[in-house]
Amino acid sequence: SLAQSSMGFVTPFNHKHYSAGVNKNFQVNLPIRAEVDLDFANNKVAAKVQPLDQHNKQNLFEYSTVPYTSQQSVLQMAQNPQEQTHGNSNNKRVHVRHANQIHKTFGQDSTGYAFDFNYHSEQKFIDFAALYN
Repeated sequence: SLAQSSMGFVTPFNHKHYSAGVNKNFQVNLPIRAEVDLDFANNKVAAKVQPLDQHNKQNLFEYSTVPYTSQQSVLQMAQNPQEQTHGNSNNKRVHVRHANQIHKTFGQDSTGYAFDFNYHSEQKFIDFAALYN
């Protein structure tokens, strides 16, 4: 699901609209085909699980919060009101510090499929070693 919120103001002396907002995205995707056989008489369960598309990368989970600021001409907004929220090239992401990144690949040896974990955040990482010492 995508949640968008913004607020702004217009300065009539220079015909500009200034705004700030945040886009939050939460997505869970499980692109699998599953077949489950239940045998209650013999107390057995068999399952066959396989990916729907084995050849392309799939995004299984995404959570993002993207704050931004924007400015645009009020005259252009009147001509194309949809541009304000869809594909506004004047949107500038707000950054508070350099982004920390983690990239891990796992599961290739045990499942035959590689799972990539990507994490990007401008939050400070917790240094557990510093807390322990």
